[in-house]
Amino acid sequence: MNHRVGPGDPIEGRIHRAAGAKRLSDDIDFISALGLFWPELDLKRLLASLAIMDEPPPLLDSYSCFASNPELGIELTFKNADLLKVRFRDYPKRARVLHNIRFYGQATPDFSPYRGTLPFGLRFGMSRQSVVDLLGPPSWFSDDIGSMRWDAERHCLFADLSKDSEVERVSVQTPVAESIRRSLADEERD
Repeated sequence: MNHRVGPGDPIEGRIHRAAGAKRLSDDIDFISALGLFWPELDLKRLLASLAIMDEPPPLLDSYSCFASNPELGIELTFKNADLLKVRFRDYPKRARVLHNIRFYGQATPDFSPYRGTLPFGLRFGMSRQSVVDLLGPPSWFSDDIGSMRWDAERHCLFADLSKDSEVERVSVQTPVAESIRRSLADEERD
């Protein structure tokens, strides 16, 4: 059975006091963390603030590895730097680059729901149209898998939808395509 983290939860309270935040993610800049590689100090601080105490496993023959805090509903994917689709800096050979951060909105067999603040004003349960109204038209979408993506210069955002077309998982990651859009946060909409 998964432990569900809530406001009165002793684990969440202990982590909040350690991080000094009102909610776990209120003071975490997830977007700026994308593209950091292990063992950069800012990446170590991010993992510590998420109570992820183990370093990401070595890549060995794999192209990616994972670190997570299932109780907080968050999972990080590290990718071999040589396989990034868009690179905006140099990396050591076979560096473990923070490539993707996933926030789970619904409990799964492996993850509790994420209770922190989502990037760019998103909220779990938002309708597809509400997300488009907030962020503008997606750069890519698939009705078959219920996923939308917005591309920006140094990051992209995925919103995965439930069968009722409501946001149930959000991911931010390093870019999958070059974009002239500076940031999803900087854009003004009509």
